Formats: sequence, structure tokens, C-alpha cells
Amino acid sequence: MAQLGDFAVEHGFTQILAPTHLLQDADDPWLARDIEASEWLRAHLDRNGGAGIPLIYSLAVPYSIFRNGAQRRLLVEALRGVPASAIWLKVERFGSSSTPTAACIYINGAADFHELGIPIIGDHVGGLVGLGLLAFGAVGGIAHGVTMHERFDASRWRKERQPGDGWSMPKRVYLHELDLMLKPDEAHLLLESTARARSLFGCRDRHCCPRGVQDMFENPARHFLYRRMEDVADLGQTPESLRAQTFLERHLRPMTDRALAAANINWSNEAMANKTRDQRKRLDALRVALSHQREAAPPRSFASAPARRIVRDGRG
Repeated sequence: MAQLGDFAVEHGFTQILAPTHLLQDADDPWLARDIEASEWLRAHLDRNGGAGIPLIYSLAVPYSIFRNGAQRRLLVEALRGVPASAIWLKVERFGSSSTPTAACIYINGAADFHELGIPIIGDHVGGLVGLGLLAFGAVGGIAHGVTMHERFDASRWRKERQPGDGWSMPKRVYLHELDLMLKPDEAHLLLESTARARSLFGCRDRHCCPRGVQDMFENPARHFLYRRMEDVADLGQTPESLRAQTFLERHLRPMTDRALAAANINWSNEAMANKTRDQRKRLDALRVALSHQREAAPPRSFASAPARRIVRDGRG
């Protein structure tokens, strides 16, 4: 912990993600050790010029534990007073492709952590599912990679890395209008199928992609980041009491309509026909489930948003 703290201070890091373990359950002995290690790190920073560096606590749990109310309560009690400015919550096998049922379980379960009084961030969560968590107040922010890591998979954590092990994500293109990540050849197939498909699903935001579809393919990372930040900003500017309704009406409903249009294209490629049909069904089911969630169990609390860096640095 001392080496980690000293390195952060020496190199001017603005936040530290405390090292923690993937827990097996709320009684996992690593939980107490991770909290103790975070306390050591916080104390070392405070004594050695790093008092202004916020500490993030990463909580990684299996889905079976997170959905268990008794287990969640034990986790919340254990984390009371943890010296962290935010908790980044990773739930195994949960993310952008999760089922509507899982999304509703996450929304209800994350509310238990609000009483800790610090921001809760949905880590490794993206897509419409992640935006839904924000809209329903389950989390105050989402964290994921650029066109990747929008779902938490701990399988690689459970085996020792061997020499020569390598891993890289293939290039993918984000179709914001359908909440789909596609390989470049798949995206070309969809966008070039008809002139109407190109108009419906190609990026028409000139601030994002001045040359439209061409920029989507040539700079997919920029396109992805711009559209995701626009969606998050739109929700952030909406009053908390209206966010769930706004998300359903302004984000999810139009997307289900476009997914229906994509599924109705007379595809010659069976794989693309199946992909668009499955996406239509998934988005329809998500809209129905979250609409029911809003009516039957409206948010009882909203996770606070993490402070922006300009605020942490005292410049705003």
C-alpha cells in the first residue's frame, strides 16, 4: 500500500482505485482484508502528501450474491465507513447485454448501497442497460472501456495467467440507433443494405461524424465516446424525478421503433436477420420491464454523482 501511495503522489495521479478481490460471498475473508488495506492506503496518503487524492473502492461480486438481499445487507454493513470517495460496483455476468429481469434486480439491489452516502458507480456496465441504471437512480455514473468492457466477466480472474497469454478486442463499430456493437463487415452489411437503412442507422450528428457513415468506420472510438457522452449528459440535465420517464420516451422507445425497422429488412444474410430480430426482441422486453419498474417500484432514492475533477481540484 505504501508503494502504491508513493507512486501515485510522485506521478501526480488524481484518483486511486484501491486493489481488491473478487468476493465469493459476503463472508469472504478477503472483504475484511481489502477494507483494511484501503484504510492503510488512505492513512499513508494522508501522511505523505496525498491527502487530496480520492480513493475508489472496487466491489466485485458474483450475480448470485448481489441478487440476495441478505448478502447485500452484509456487504453494506461491512463497507460502512470505508475510506473511499466512491464505490465502483462490478457484478459478474452483468452488463450491456443483460436481461431486463437482471436490470430490474440491479436497480433494486443497488439502492441498498445508497445509504453509504457516497457515489455508486456501475463498473463494466454500458449500453441501454447502463443508461437505464442512471435514469432510475441506481448508480450515479457508469464506467466501461471504449467499445469494450461493457460487461463484467471474471473468468480470466479465476485462472493464472500463463506466458504468452494475449488478448485483444477486435475492432467494432457502434450503431447508436440500435444499441449494437458490430464488426466492421457486419456494420457495412447493415448500413449498405438499403438507402433507408443508411439513413435510419447511420450517424447524422455532424458534431460527432461530419462525414456521416464514413467517420463511423474510420474513427469508431470517437463516434462511440461522443454518442455515449451525449446520452449521459442528456440524462444528467434532466431532473431526477423525470429521468426514468425521459429515458423511456426519448431513448428507449425510439430505439425499439428503429430495431423493428431493422428486423423488417428483407435480409439475404441469415446471421444478420437473426441478430436484428434478437435485438428487437431484447429492446422490446427491456422497454416493457422498465416501464413496469417505473410504475410498480419508482426510485426510492438516487445515487449521488461523483464529483468532477474540476470540482475535486478546487477549480469549480
